[in-house]
Amino acid sequence: MTVELRAINSLPGADRFRFSIDGPAPGEQRDGEAIELDGWIVGLDQPVVAVRLLADGAERSRIPVARERADVGAAHPGQPWSEMSGFRGWAPLAGLSDRFTLSLAAETGDGAVTPFAAAVLSRAEEDWSNLPAASDWGGPDFIVIGAQRAGSTSLYRYLTAHPGIAPARIKELHYFSHHHQRPWAWYRDQFPRNLPAGMLTGEATPYYLYHPLAPERIARTSPAAKLIAVLRNPVDRALSHYHHERARGTEWLDFEASLAAEPERLSGERNRMISDPDYTSLVHQNASYVDRGRYADQLRQWYAIIPRDRILVVRSEDLYCDPVGATRKVTDFLGLPSFDLPDQSAHNERHYPDMAPATRQALQQLFREPNRDLAALIGRDMEWDDVAGFGKDNT
Repeated sequence: MTVELRAINSLPGADRFRFSIDGPAPGEQRDGEAIELDGWIVGLDQPVVAVRLLADGAERSRIPVARERADVGAAHPGQPWSEMSGFRGWAPLAGLSDRFTLSLAAETGDGAVTPFAAAVLSRAEEDWSNLPAASDWGGPDFIVIGAQRAGSTSLYRYLTAHPGIAPARIKELHYFSHHHQRPWAWYRDQFPRNLPAGMLTGEATPYYLYHPLAPERIARTSPAAKLIAVLRNPVDRALSHYHHERARGTEWLDFEASLAAEPERLSGERNRMISDPDYTSLVHQNASYVDRGRYADQLRQWYAIIPRDRILVVRSEDLYCDPVGATRKVTDFLGLPSFDLPDQSAHNERHYPDMAPATRQALQQLFREPNRDLAALIGRDMEWDDVAGFGKDNT
């Protein structure tokens, strides 16, 4: 059975806290049916020591609030405890009805327990039998395929501000990576219907660029879609990716140790994904700090089955420094007229310390040949060698 979040609402008393709930969401099962909760919470007057989960009024789990969230600390500098505001844990579901209410309560240091959010959940099996037919749909008009931590969120926000583009329900659909078992009608249902003539729609899932099966799946089901790859200095991308995973609680090693562990972590994962299309590798997605920066290797698998004129490569640093100009190149590629970009701010920015100079130098050397390989492949020098980035980070 799966457990899907339907809605979440703040409760009276929630104004004492700032919080974000990344779950509940379907996850691995522990000791029978369980639900994973992942997020952060900051008490505005005192620290929160634990989050309590109640299902239909009965307490199911107590999750300590003790995970490092540097991004939350940077966003809430007035609360010295916000650096350790993350939580992640499980609540058993055995004995509950198929539809139930999950309540979340904050336990503060003085022993008080304050409810702050509630969600209505359903354990019913996913049923797509009543979805409308999608046989007459040739797929989205465009897909931003990557790379992760290279500006895909900002670019997608800029593009969907264009009057000729309608967004998908959510930016990252992961249909060609995690959810390919779902019917084509499900994917079709994530996009608006009955668009006026000439109006486009698309999605942006930056994992596609790196996923070994995504090119074939897109080529087979969306033969007319135009693809955009946003590529960032791989040294800076690796550090940003690392801090992204640290903030999510999926990485516990320091940066240098995570780089050293990467080859062993990734060993065999790509081959297993190819041999078993139903296999989902979280380590392949989450711990690929260096390997994702070998862009030429990834682009070759796309060029092998998709015409090059359907793939646009955008330099991430150009998007940061000139969002209007970079976005215009993409809209020109999509055949849309230019427009006035109303919001040129970066999205999903993170702030964190730079890596040690020796580590940066080692990574620059490591990527020097792959960068030359990329330049030869696409006919353009990305000018990343020995460049320390722009001191700005978004995705």
